Amino acid sequence: MRSSQRVYLVCTGNTCRSPMAAALLQQRLAAAASSAAPSSPAGSVSIEVRSAGLDAVEGAAASTLATEAMRSYGMDLRRHKAHRWSAQDAAQADLVLTMTMEQKRRLLEHFPDLAGRVFSVLEYAAGENLDPQLLRLHLLRQLRQAYERPVPTVTDRHGAATGEPSDLAAERLSLEQQLAAYDIPDPAFSGDLAVYQRTAAQLREAMQKVAARLLTADTGERGDTEKVMEKAEFSPSGEPGASGGTAEPAPASASGSTPAVRRLRVAVGCDHAGLPLKQEVLRFLAELPVEVTDFGVQTSEPVDYPDIGRAVATAVAQGQCERGILICGTGIGMAIAANKVRGVRAALCHDSYSARMAREHNDANVLTMGSRVIGPGLAQEIVRLFLTTGFAGGRHARRVSKLE
Repeated sequence: MRSSQRVYLVCTGNTCRSPMAAALLQQRLAAAASSAAPSSPAGSVSIEVRSAGLDAVEGAAASTLATEAMRSYGMDLRRHKAHRWSAQDAAQADLVLTMTMEQKRRLLEHFPDLAGRVFSVLEYAAGENLDPQLLRLHLLRQLRQAYERPVPTVTDRHGAATGEPSDLAAERLSLEQQLAAYDIPDPAFSGDLAVYQRTAAQLREAMQKVAARLLTADTGERGDTEKVMEKAEFSPSGEPGASGGTAEPAPASASGSTPAVRRLRVAVGCDHAGLPLKQEVLRFLAELPVEVTDFGVQTSEPVDYPDIGRAVATAVAQGQCERGILICGTGIGMAIAANKVRGVRAALCHDSYSARMAREHNDANVLTMGSRVIGPGLAQEIVRLFLTTGFAGGRHARRVSKLE
């Protein structure tokens, strides 16, 4: 590498994984530099570390749980402001490290000149360079041959699975596992501090390997630099010189195993006008670590939106699902219907900022959208923010309590 390099850590929203990774990498590089002789690679290479999100809301703060998880490493993310990835970033980047292979695929699709400069974090740490596009194309080709509208992880309201043939399911699982092995999953879907802490520990271990690779990329020297990195361990306070190794994982269960993380349960429904957009949303949800229950409708025959709205809202109010998504022509009727159910806070959102604020300030548990108002791309971003943004609490909790 040249004497001055710019490295980007990239995730989706730039509010948890990528700022956590960037802070940890900066810490590793600083410790290596302070421990190395001026003539060594660690002492002579200048590396600028930045973070960005492919779908970030510009200026958004780091998530509360991410900030809390990083405190054990002596890091404060409260000043972090999210940055949305741009063509200028692509032109300036010497190395781009994504949290998932899908994010790598998206970058290569839109910025093909990044080939050879973009890796997933775990891929780069392992010294590998895979082609996620080839795996995805093979999977999509198989899916298209099997059925016209794939919605592989959805159940109907009675719990009946609407799945794919067993041989195709095995094919999907095999391909997805190949990709997932190089992913750092988004902890935002859990809403659990312990999950964020495990993510931070995983990133911390990966950043040690990334830093070692960065400092030896051009010189070919490994022995001295690896010894420097081995010495540059960190105490919980973030100061170098304490005992090494990765951060301690979250407490294990009584049986000694790490407790499984339950997937977020999402109820989805629409009327006849909302069916086309609901189908797009279901395809998007099928790629996320969520459990989906579809309350209909499945055809374009006219129905009364209050019936569907009430069914989804009741599932959320009774705790069968944590979140609900309702779609009609404008989203207005569904919002009115859902808000008639006690315990439901339905928010009509047609932009990213509203979706984020609905969760962060209003603790909304049902999202409504209009299929005649927005398209599938924006709808997917709104859904992503609605499912991953946490409630800020504090003064907002006092205000929300007055809605009951």
